[in-house]
Amino acid sequence: MTSSPGCWAAFGEILQRFYGNDAAADAHRISVDAYAVQHPGTPSPQSIQSVTGHLINLCLMFEYEVRDPAWRRGMIQAVTRYSDQFNWLEPPPSQNGTITVADLLPITDVQALHKKSIEWARSLWDSWHEYHPLIRQWAAKIKTH
Repeated sequence: MTSSPGCWAAFGEILQRFYGNDAAADAHRISVDAYAVQHPGTPSPQSIQSVTGHLINLCLMFEYEVRDPAWRRGMIQAVTRYSDQFNWLEPPPSQNGTITVADLLPITDVQALHKKSIEWARSLWDSWHEYHPLIRQWAAKIKTH
């Protein structure tokens, strides 16, 4: 992932708000997925695997309605078994979606932060719409194994 130092620091501050709060585990996972997709880096095996895993997580959440954060977290590990089957997806011009980590920074209430994290993730999932058919195929393959 590539981002400015200020953006990375803001993301770290957001994640700190979730630590130690079991009810916030899903918000933490969603925020990690959103941030990674918003900051895909440059083409490399590591970036391909990372962005693919996080996009599949967003697909599972929004398309397949998989709500269990522990299952989605484990799915990232499952992606590594298929990493040779994924390719670099050129980030769309609108990859930043309509929400950034800066929009979450002022929110201190964990429930409100969770809600905004979902909106953030949704805006990013929507911005990668041209790849949805391919990501759905990848997600279905992993979901069934």
